[in-house]
Order: sequence, then structure tokens, then C-alpha cells
Amino acid sequence: MVDFLSAVIKALRGVFGDEYRIYSEKLNTGFETPAFVLSPIITSEKLFMGQRYLSENNISIRFYCKNPDRNKLFPFVCNKISESFETLSIDNKLYRGQNLIFKEKQDYLEINISYNYYFCKINPKDKMQILKINGRKV
Repeated sequence: MVDFLSAVIKALRGVFGDEYRIYSEKLNTGFETPAFVLSPIITSEKLFMGQRYLSENNISIRFYCKNPDRNKLFPFVCNKISESFETLSIDNKLYRGQNLIFKEKQDYLEINISYNYYFCKINPKDKMQILKINGRKV
């Protein structure tokens, strides 16, 4: 499975540097702002056809900041994430972000993005056997 959460954390650090804290663990009260809080919403695999599967990976990013900074930071964060999260590079493969949604809540900005991709599961038992005719491999 592809680790999208780590890739998103790496991308956030690349875009915003160390100015903002990034949390990916469950938080108790008292974390420092401005901060990003990440959590995978849905990670699933569904049989698509034959040996092809669809992997759905939806990630929630919440951006918290102090109230006086909201009006200038929320649009800035939205623009940076829109520009930077369209594609993620993981293990030299590009994954396209889809369904990017920004919702301004009372205390934070909620950002949802999906990284979905298809892959094949090959069963070793399904491989063809070697065919021999007159003792020679064909």
C-alpha cells in the first residue's frame, strides 16, 4: 500500500517549511497554532475487474490558526495547497489528487483530498506452466 499520509506531511513541509506545526497523531488539547492536523478518512481497496483493484485514499487536513490571522492565512493556505497537492510523487510515481474541497469551519479550515489509483494483484498460482513439446520448452 502507498503511504499517502507520509507523502502529504512531506509535501506540507516542502510548501510551508517549519513555520507551521504538523500533527498526524490523535491530539489532546493544548497544541500550538498555526498547525496542520492530518488524518486518513478512508483507505480502501475494491475489486475493479479481474485482478485489477481500485485503491481509494481520502485524507483530511485541518488547518488551525489564531482568529486575527484567519482572514489572511486561510486564502494563502488554500492557494498553496491547490498549487502543490495536485500531484504527489511517491517512490518515483505520480499520484493525482482529486476532489479537493475546502470548508471553512468555526475553529479551522478543513481540506479534503482524494488520491485514488488502480493496481494489479497477481496470484502466483495463476502463472502459466512451461509447455514442453518433444522434450523442448516452447
